[in-house]
Amino acid sequence: MMLEIATFVLIVLLALILTLYNRRQARALEYMARLEEDRSAREIKDRRVAKASDLKVDPLRWLEGMVNPLLDAPIALTDTAKRVVPEVETIELRSADGRRLLVSSQELSTLRRFDRLTSKKNGHGASSRLSEFASTPLLGRNWRIWNAARTMADSENEFFDMEAEACGKSLGINWGTPTRLWFYVLPA
Repeated sequence: MMLEIATFVLIVLLALILTLYNRRQARALEYMARLEEDRSAREIKDRRVAKASDLKVDPLRWLEGMVNPLLDAPIALTDTAKRVVPEVETIELRSADGRRLLVSSQELSTLRRFDRLTSKKNGHGASSRLSEFASTPLLGRNWRIWNAARTMADSENEFFDMEAEACGKSLGINWGTPTRLWFYVLPA
């Protein structure tokens, strides 16, 4: 009986010792993981600072590079922004084949809401009909619009936000440093 109690006490003592050493080892591994994360973050920060100093973006080519891999028929942008709508952070560009490309930091539902609100606030009378005629809705009368979002993760570009900011500024819109841009292609 005494041998069984001694064996049980030794097993419990061994379990406690192993638990203590496992906790110490887990803390050491967590500390090493934090060190590695910090080193990685410093490297990314250094790369981003270096990239910011020599960042040159051709906005039309950059936008084509973002949207063309997603399209069946590639789009060739011909001109700078035809229309800038700062209320919904959207720019409109034209392609060689007449299609329109809307690039925005806002999703489709926000653009639809903006179109509805701008068409309703005009009122009645000749001046309102004239302003309604002059202001074309962003999305037109299309219900089916090809759209896609691009982010840093799916564009596989850690400089996506910096390049998007530079592209927006050169086209006359301030997106800030967006983590996501929506692309809408409307037919000719």
